[in-house]
Amino acid sequence: MSLKSVVRKVCFLCRLLAHRKTTRSFLVFLVLTTFFAIAFAAQPTETKSEQSKTSAKTTLKLKKRLAVLDFEVKAKGAPRDAGSGLAEMLITALVESERFTVVERTRLEEILKEQRLGITGAVNPKTAAQIGQLIGAQLLIKGVITEFEESKEKLGGGGISLGGIAVGVEQVRGYVAMDIRGFDAITGTILFSHRVEGEVKRTGLGGVLFKGGMVIGGADFKKTALGEACRKAINDAVNLITQKMEDIPWEGRIVLAKGDTVYINAGADCGLKLGDIMEVYQRGEELVDPETGESLGYQTSKIGYVEINRVEEKFSTAQVIVGSGGRRNDIIKFFKGDKSKIPSSPDILAANPSGEEQTPQMKIMVVIPEVHISDIFSSAWLTSLTIPPEQGNAKVIPVPSGENEIVSKLLESGFDVVDPDAVKAIRYDEKTISAIGDAKQAAALGRENGADVIIIGKAFSGLAGKVSGDFVSCRAAIEAKVIDVNTGNILASKGQEGSGMDAEEFVAAERAFRQAGSELADYFISQLRKGAKAPATVQATTVEISLSNVSFGQLKEFEQAIQGIEGVKKVNRLSFSRNTAKIQVEYAGSSQELADKIFSCKFTNFQIEITGFSENNLEINIKSEQ
Repeated sequence: MSLKSVVRKVCFLCRLLAHRKTTRSFLVFLVLTTFFAIAFAAQPTETKSEQSKTSAKTTLKLKKRLAVLDFEVKAKGAPRDAGSGLAEMLITALVESERFTVVERTRLEEILKEQRLGITGAVNPKTAAQIGQLIGAQLLIKGVITEFEESKEKLGGGGISLGGIAVGVEQVRGYVAMDIRGFDAITGTILFSHRVEGEVKRTGLGGVLFKGGMVIGGADFKKTALGEACRKAINDAVNLITQKMEDIPWEGRIVLAKGDTVYINAGADCGLKLGDIMEVYQRGEELVDPETGESLGYQTSKIGYVEINRVEEKFSTAQVIVGSGGRRNDIIKFFKGDKSKIPSSPDILAANPSGEEQTPQMKIMVVIPEVHISDIFSSAWLTSLTIPPEQGNAKVIPVPSGENEIVSKLLESGFDVVDPDAVKAIRYDEKTISAIGDAKQAAALGRENGADVIIIGKAFSGLAGKVSGDFVSCRAAIEAKVIDVNTGNILASKGQEGSGMDAEEFVAAERAFRQAGSELADYFISQLRKGAKAPATVQATTVEISLSNVSFGQLKEFEQAIQGIEGVKKVNRLSFSRNTAKIQVEYAGSSQELADKIFSCKFTNFQIEITGFSENNLEINIKSEQ
């Protein structure tokens, strides 16, 4: 029997008895009791989305890491917090499913604020891949709310009146519709997009309506028909995500590789256990559609196998069994088998199979002075400001984070670097600052410090503004060149900006420098490997130069001039006495070639006369100008 027919029969009975005054109070009580019983017993009807029947929880082998961004709100009349509220409801439901590891919302917000990427608004493949790389997630979930509405209508002809008391039967309808999209966190491509809906109709003596001020997802909201409709849609979204993720193999990332030890960005939180075997895949060049510019993914090749030997809550370490352990950002996949099924080394590709050259055997010097200015950041500082700065609100950074990040990544990639302590002693010297804008001087600086290549540049940071509460955001820009010290040729050049956030201004600036340095290092390393066999080296010749009629000041100027000669690797002073000096020069060429280049040098108050040379000796007379 329908609810409407029950209401009609009760109303008819009441009218028959209503003329007896002695029974009026009793009848009112009886009718009210009947209606309340009907209201509480009535079940929601005509739902577009059946109550989600979550299948019995089955523990997956490994939990995949997801991140949920705030939903985009396109529904008319939806409150401002609908996007964040429904995202929170989905996060809670995903965690309760015990199938996934979900990136903490506060951590996600912090990272995105640093990058000036919104946690709200539209997401495209480019920003999805950028976010995924930053947070180490395998999948990004984004929702778009297209319908968010609630309505109320009366049933049974507007109700009845008993003893002056109006009793009405009402139906409250809540309806929500969302588009749920899953993005591959590596390529940014959309893996799936599906519409989920929830509709609930509640019938009784009035219903609880959604009101302004209610927190989406809060206790009061859950009591409303709209709240229940949202729960239905969210449950369907969880089932959808679970189903789609079953077809996607679990993946992790390498955080750090040192020798035969590999650090992985997954631990007990993802279900890893001691003894698990993992495959290592090296990520090669990005595959980009030439017509649309869309990222299609990356070249990947298996380069090794590792065994988990330590498991922490959020990371684990593994030992290389066969092949290579890869490098930072390479991919880890679960190996379905035991050690006996692991192929031998000849059956897997050697590390670096993506078409890139092997890491060249070269020594690299990195020197990038940094300055922070307590003013609104401007990219123009790179060209307009000097180091050391003349402004009173500017401060030289004694421990440059960007430079350190580049050094760290070079070491991780197998390059040799000049001792940072040696660089520290000369970083802000006039000679070093002068070399920033002069490739020949930079090459000479690199040769003096025993480098094959020098990475040299300058960096500035400044305030971007207040973020929230006591937090400030800073921006940083680094501009640097990679120079072959033997030829003076520029191998690569790039400018890079970064951002950072913290309660302390200088800590925020440090983070900005570090981020810019990290991205710059990735670019320079790829260029060095791509073009990069080690810089062509010519066998160095040791030439002893004898100087006569030379003052000490003239000797210093002469030494400085030949240090700037292309091919000169080292200059050592052997002796100076009674206007006669001997110096030793390591030169990539013959003594005759060196003599020709010295003869072309310009000096302040003297000229030189080459009086003789042999295979390893030069004799030079100094002629002072009157």
